[in-house]
Amino acid sequence: TPATRASTPNSSGLPARIGFLGSLSVTENNAWLEVVHAAAGRPGIFFYGRDPFHMPMADGYLCVSPFAPGLIRLEPGVFTDANGSAHVALDFGALTTPGVIAPGSTWRFQFWFRDALPGGTGSNLSDGLELAFCP
Repeated sequence: TPATRASTPNSSGLPARIGFLGSLSVTENNAWLEVVHAAAGRPGIFFYGRDPFHMPMADGYLCVSPFAPGLIRLEPGVFTDANGSAHVALDFGALTTPGVIAPGSTWRFQFWFRDALPGGTGSNLSDGLELAFCP
């Protein structure tokens, strides 16, 4: 089971949760990231990095280390739908240095999105997701 870290409630009233669909096999190259319960109709980005981290950021917590190799953005940016959900394909063949996902590697993923929560900073993050990839 993939490991996760907590997130904080956003304007949807719930904490945003990141999930994984498809196969952890790099060879199959059939993987998707999804987020649910984010703010509806807002822009956001999926990103990843090698190491876990825990630091307050925006109205949530950064769960992916910004240190080497850094935070790697997955293209394209997305808009959440009316339910606060969004997804992006994880195309292993398109990922280049420093973010190459190879068999046997473990990476952490998160979603950062704009949020108009009154009194907030204007953005929030999902929880974090740790995935170990196989051949």
